[in-house]
Amino acid sequence: MRTIPLFILVLSFWNGLLNGYQKPLTDTNFTLTLADHKKNIVFDLYEIQGVPDDLELTLMLEKEANRSAIVTVTCNEQFLGTMLLNSIKKIFSIPREILFNEGNVISISLGATLANGQDGLPDGFAISFNASQSFFTWYKYALPLRNITQFLMISGGRIGLFADDINSSFVKTFSQLWEQINSNAKNLQTLPIESYSKAIWNEFDYIVLITNKTQLYKNLPINLSKGSFKFENPITKRILFDSKTTSLPYWLWQLDRNRKKPILAIHSSNPEADFPVTETTLNNLKRQAASVAVTLVETGTTSYETNKQLVVTYDDTITFKGVWYKYRLYFMAILTLFFIIIIYHIAVNLKGAKGNV
Repeated sequence: MRTIPLFILVLSFWNGLLNGYQKPLTDTNFTLTLADHKKNIVFDLYEIQGVPDDLELTLMLEKEANRSAIVTVTCNEQFLGTMLLNSIKKIFSIPREILFNEGNVISISLGATLANGQDGLPDGFAISFNASQSFFTWYKYALPLRNITQFLMISGGRIGLFADDINSSFVKTFSQLWEQINSNAKNLQTLPIESYSKAIWNEFDYIVLITNKTQLYKNLPINLSKGSFKFENPITKRILFDSKTTSLPYWLWQLDRNRKKPILAIHSSNPEADFPVTETTLNNLKRQAASVAVTLVETGTTSYETNKQLVVTYDDTITFKGVWYKYRLYFMAILTLFFIIIIYHIAVNLKGAKGNV
């Protein structure tokens, strides 16, 4: 039973890698005339399930047209290029920087070349575009969200908030914080965590999880299914945060930025505790340059960029990485001693061999 879905998934992956992902520009053919010389086509990024890193637009005519005609193409009022109609096909590159989450406008305008002027186009002149051969193409997705603050400042898209208790005080507080931090993102839909599934997941552009269900954290920077955790500076050995020993309620913020659909997960050590809604908290949340952060009632929110300056260790799990960082000096000393002994024996054997000659 699992063979078919897996085969389809692998086939889709290689097709995207080799041929690119595609989305039709329109559902039906369209025509430009002297009287109706401009066509606007609106699209949202959620239609292509993310931010493409290399979006291209292919336009295909039904047939070759008058050589004196020209088509100008823009995206969000940014010039993409022109298409002389003595060719039947043209590909335009769309820079990632000019794309919006919602309401992107492709404008296709008919005109005459400078050499012929408007008189160069006869009355009744028209060109038609083939809808089945005019499409968007992209090969990979960009990672537009690098930190928690960027997630909180997203300018649009459909946001789904899934919570253990949709009526909890923190869910209401988060909604208020969201509006105070980002006035552009109003479309936050709150749903119970039980409805969190792949089917409904596909209905949103961004996901917020407010849950203590540890199994949902397995693919996040801090895997809560492994138990208590702590952040340690690998150089100084200083413990910067320990979830097991802290006596204060805390909120763990995590951004999963390794997917084409970003997920912000928030775990509370005490769901009954009141989140500190203060000016300091708001300012801190606007300055989170990492993918992991911890909010404490008394000290506010602190960023932790794991796997770079910090190491995450778990009290209930022994990992090679954690053991290496903890005992690496001892390992290096043992290895150095081992190599010294080997070099010493080699030197003694060489000396003995020379003495026997």
